[in-house]
Amino acid sequence: MGLSVCLGIMTSYGSYNETRKPIILNSVIISICNCGFSFIAGFAVWAIVGYLEKLGTLKDTKTSSVGLAFIAYPAAIETMPGANFWSLLFTLTLFTLGIDSAFAMVEGTVIVIQDSSLGKKLSKFVIALILCVFGACVSILFCFNWGYALFDCIDHYLNIYTIMLMAVLQAVGAAWYHCQDDAMATCKISSLVLMVGYWVMVIPMPWLQYFAFPDSSWVGLLVCWLWFILTFVVSALVACMGPNKLAFRTWYDQIFLSGVKPISNCMCALSESAWSNWSQRLFELWWGVSIKFVIPWALWTLLVMTVKSDIDEPYGGFHVGWQVLGALVPIMCFIIFLIPLIFSKAQPSGEFKKTFQTKGTNNRVGPTKEAEVAQNVELKQNE
Repeated sequence: MGLSVCLGIMTSYGSYNETRKPIILNSVIISICNCGFSFIAGFAVWAIVGYLEKLGTLKDTKTSSVGLAFIAYPAAIETMPGANFWSLLFTLTLFTLGIDSAFAMVEGTVIVIQDSSLGKKLSKFVIALILCVFGACVSILFCFNWGYALFDCIDHYLNIYTIMLMAVLQAVGAAWYHCQDDAMATCKISSLVLMVGYWVMVIPMPWLQYFAFPDSSWVGLLVCWLWFILTFVVSALVACMGPNKLAFRTWYDQIFLSGVKPISNCMCALSESAWSNWSQRLFELWWGVSIKFVIPWALWTLLVMTVKSDIDEPYGGFHVGWQVLGALVPIMCFIIFLIPLIFSKAQPSGEFKKTFQTKGTNNRVGPTKEAEVAQNVELKQNE
C-alpha cells in the first residue's frame, strides 16, 4: 500500500495516537522508511526485468501494474534453478503483502464509518466483518478466467482517476474552502482575484495542452506559472493598494495562505522542540504553497494527461468493454461522493476549523488537556 496517500489510511492509524504528537517528525520518519523500503525493492524488480530481457522474453511479458506480480515474476521464477522453492517464497510474500494491505484498507474504511451517525451504533468488529464479507464476495469476480482483465482495468481506473481526483478535492477542501470565509472578510476582491485567477487557468489549461496542442504541451507549464505569478501580484496589489489598505503580511497570512496557515501552525506547535520564527515561516511557505497551489495543478494535469493516454491507446490493450467496466468504478465513486453533498441538509459544524485555531500567545493549538483525556478514554472504550 505504500504511504496510501489520499486513502485516509495514515490518518486512521494516526487517530490512535495521543492528540499532541509531533506530526511533522512522524511523517518524515514514516516517509523515509517507506521510500527506503521501496528503493531496496527496486533492485529486486529491476533484477527480474533484466533477467527477462536476457532471456529475450521481456517484450512478451507485462511488467507494469499488477502484471509485474502476476505475470513477470512467475515467468522469471519458472526458469530459475529451484523454481518450486522460489515460487513458494514468492507466494508467501504476496500473501503477507495482501493481508497487510487488507488490514490497512479495512482500517481506513472502518474509521470513516465509525465517525458517521450509523457507524456509531455498531462496534468496530461488526463493521470490519461486514466490510470483509462484502469485499470477499465482490472479489470472487476476479477468480474467473477473465478475472485478471477485469481486475487490471479496475485497478488502473480506480488507482489513477479516483485517487488523483480525491487528492485534488482534499487539497481544495483544506486549502481553499477551509477559512475562505475569513479571507473574504479580510478583502473580498483580493480573495476572489486569487481564487478565480488560479482556477480559471488550472481547470482548462491541461485540456488545451494535451488535446488541442499536444506537440507543444510543455508551453502550457510556462503559461500556467507565469499566470499564477501574475495572479499573486495582482491579488497582493488589490489588497495593499485598494480600499482595504492591508499590510503585505496580512495579505500573505490571511489571503495568500488562508486555509493552510492554521494547519501549518498546528503541526509546528505539536513539534517536540520549538521552531525559530524563520524556520517556521519557511516551512509554512513550502508546505502551504505545495498544498494550495502546486498539488491541485500537478495532479489535475496528470489526470488529464492520463485521460489523453487512455483515449489514444486503451489501457493494457484490453477490449473496450473492459475499459468501460473499469471506468464505471471512478464514476460510481464520484456519484457516491456527490450524494451526501446534494441531499444532506445539515449545516457545517465548523469542527475542522475550530481544531486548527491557534489558542493563546504560545501558539498552542488543538483541544484542551481535559478534552484530550476524554478523547483518549472514548477511544479505549470503542476498542
